[in-house]
Amino acid sequence: MSVARLKLLPPELLPVDITGAARRLTRLGLDDRVLHSQDRVWVRAALAGDGLVGRCPVMGFMDETDETDERLGIVRVRGDDDAAVFLSGVLVAYLDVMDHMRPSSELLMAASALFDFALGRTTALRWDPGHPVYRGPAGDRLYCALTQALTFAVAGRCRGDCQGWDALAFTLARSARAAMQLCQDQPPFTRDHRHLMRLPGGDVAVTLGA
Repeated sequence: MSVARLKLLPPELLPVDITGAARRLTRLGLDDRVLHSQDRVWVRAALAGDGLVGRCPVMGFMDETDETDERLGIVRVRGDDDAAVFLSGVLVAYLDVMDHMRPSSELLMAASALFDFALGRTTALRWDPGHPVYRGPAGDRLYCALTQALTFAVAGRCRGDCQGWDALAFTLARSARAAMQLCQDQPPFTRDHRHLMRLPGGDVAVTLGA
C-alpha cells in the first residue's frame, strides 16, 4: 500500500451532484482516463494533492473514530469541493491497486460509470480479464471507495431526482463485488458499508452485481 493515506469523505456527507466536479476534472485531464495513463505517479500526486482541491480532516460531531479506517490508512476529510474530493478518492484508490495488478474491465467499470453518469456520455468498454491476482490493503481501500460510490448512487435513487440511478447503482455494485476479490481476508465492514446498509434499499444494492 502506498505511504500516503487515502482521503475520503465521511459517508454521511457525500455530495448530491458531481457534474461540476466531473467537468472540471475532465478539463484538467484527470477523469477516468487517468487509469490508462503511463505516469501514475504524477496523476496520483495531482489527484491527492491539495493544489487541485483543498482538504481538511473532519472534526466535530460528524466524525467518529473508526479502527478500520486506521488499519486501512483512510482519513476522512472535507474539501472546498466535496464532489471533487469524492471522485478523486475513487480514482486514487484505483491507482493504488494498479501499482500491483492490471484490473479487469469489470473492476474498472465503476470509474467510467461515475463520469458517464455525471457528464451524460456513453463509453464502450472492451472486455479485458486483467490480472486479478493481487490481494492486499490497496484492495480493501478500493472496496471501501467503491462502497462509498455505491452509497452515492443509492442515495440518489432514494431522492429520485433524475433518471439513471438504477443503472449506475448496478454498475457500481458489479465493480464493488469484483473488488471483493482483492481484499486481504474478507471485505472490510467500514463506515461506508454501515451507512449504505442504513439507506432504504441499501441492503439490496450490495447484491445487485451478483
